[in-house]
Amino acid sequence: CPDCIFGMAKFPAYNLDEGWVVLVNKEMTIIDQFHYLEQMHDPLLNEVKGVSLERISFSKPADDRGNWHSASATVGYATPGYRNSAAEIVNGKGTMVTIEPRIFSPNGDGLNDRLLIKLSPGEPGWVANIRIFNENGLEIRRLANNLSIGSQDVLEWDGTKENHQIAGLGIYIVLVDLFGLQHGTNHFKMACVLTDQVSGGPIASLQRYLQSSSFLKSNPNGHFGQATLSAVKSFQTSVGISSTGYIGPKTRAYISKKTCDTTMVQPVPISTPIPVVTPVATVSNTNIISPATGQVLSVGSTTVIRWNNPVSGMFNINLEQPGGIGAGFIALSQVPALSNNQYIWNVGKVFSSQTNSSQFVSPGTYHIRLQSVNGGTDPSDQTSGWFTVLAQQFAASSVVPSSAYADDTTSVALFGTGFTASASIYFDSNYSSFRANNRYVSPDGTVLVFTIPMTVPTGLHTLFINNSQNSTPVTLPFTVNSIN
Repeated sequence: CPDCIFGMAKFPAYNLDEGWVVLVNKEMTIIDQFHYLEQMHDPLLNEVKGVSLERISFSKPADDRGNWHSASATVGYATPGYRNSAAEIVNGKGTMVTIEPRIFSPNGDGLNDRLLIKLSPGEPGWVANIRIFNENGLEIRRLANNLSIGSQDVLEWDGTKENHQIAGLGIYIVLVDLFGLQHGTNHFKMACVLTDQVSGGPIASLQRYLQSSSFLKSNPNGHFGQATLSAVKSFQTSVGISSTGYIGPKTRAYISKKTCDTTMVQPVPISTPIPVVTPVATVSNTNIISPATGQVLSVGSTTVIRWNNPVSGMFNINLEQPGGIGAGFIALSQVPALSNNQYIWNVGKVFSSQTNSSQFVSPGTYHIRLQSVNGGTDPSDQTSGWFTVLAQQFAASSVVPSSAYADDTTSVALFGTGFTASASIYFDSNYSSFRANNRYVSPDGTVLVFTIPMTVPTGLHTLFINNSQNSTPVTLPFTVNSIN
């Protein structure tokens, strides 16, 4: 109502060290008053100049010095016209720290582009430290360092590392430490998945167009290998462009013109394995003697790549699929004098030019090529025979978090080895009527993300984890929280 608002020409000035604030009505009757001191600020603050004191609860007396606290750093130390950052949260539900969405994709499509880290201690006086770790335990980003927070705050992670580059696709751990003088330190650890479920990258988009136009016979994989190079040259020849294989302005213009009135092939989901076909031809220059033709290797094991002939000049070690499809780089810019004609390889691990990060390939048939860094593939390149890469041995070691809501939305990460798209998780008994919904399987088979159906009852459960219909299940304890 208009009568409820009293306008002032200017706000009175107050001393920083001490003062009185008195609220009176038109009859000069005191409505409320407050005697403040600089010592009432958060003792963890090094500087209190420009920091507002905020009332925590309006149901408690204003002259109660325990009812006041410094404004949060996340709101600029003041909240004029807004709810006090130190305001007491009454009847708040949930835990002190939550993250959502557990699976996010910072690809700029406006859908789940950022990970929200929600801090709800319920009262002021807390300091937050937030760090992001990759699946190898390396810290890649520090979001908050001794940050003063309010009773409710939200911080965002845009998927970038400390160098401002987008982190690679995969599982990340959010480690939150909340410290309060009256409560000590509380630790929280949660898992999230950084993915890109929309674009698949520019190379994959190009490959899908080339495949839909019958220039590329292989499936898109986001790596610009020999098969993609040949397909680009064929397309360039068909439209009268010099067949260099280089995607320049003319080639891009022709592709744009061709696709304006054409429905593009839908992106291939990240978790969809690339079909492996039997090679139709043998490799002629098989001077790589290890791995040997027909050898079977397991992802995550270690093997030594050996070759007969010395290499002249710097070279890359490439992993290729049948049909000349590049699967990634095993090693880049190797120096012949230092290689001693061998390289120790963590089987399945390659560097992907699509994601600009290391990842593990899907099980299948592969061979290795030694290729000069200054040129493309050549008949004289040393190559290995075809060998088989199998998934890791199936095992499950931990589940993060160890409790969650049965809302089919909250993501839970299962850590282990050998997970595939056919993995299944049941509650309380193998093949029971309560089955988890799989949402994501990491390319290296070490992480499986799932959600819990709303039909699963609250309480302590046992997870029965299978990797196929014939596997022996692994069991882990898990708690379904009550939503009410």
